[in-house]
Amino acid sequence: MLFLCYWELNENMPSIQHMGVAKMLTEAGLFPPPGVEMIRFDKTPSNWGVTVFKADSVEAATSLIGMWRVAAPGFFKKVKMSPAMPVKESAALGAKLYKSIKEAEAQMKQKEAAPAK
Repeated sequence: MLFLCYWELNENMPSIQHMGVAKMLTEAGLFPPPGVEMIRFDKTPSNWGVTVFKADSVEAATSLIGMWRVAAPGFFKKVKMSPAMPVKESAALGAKLYKSIKEAEAQMKQKEAAPAK
């Protein structure tokens, strides 16, 4: 399953500490965690970033951020993570749902218009 994660580093934590945690997690082979395939891992000069990844389970996805929090409480100022899908697929799903609703509405109108027995 595809996930998007937006994160902001805690500016009250020294950059050297951020770098030390990153080094420890990567060199120990803990990041990325098992069951996670990294697609993008980008950071801005303003110390926020996005991670796009695939995860085998919710546990694997949660571990991706959780390990940073356990290794250094307060590492992040903010995190938003959610399952995601490409816009093209989302648009197709929206069209499918719209069609289903319109068909259900038409069926309801037919039932309402039919004489009571």
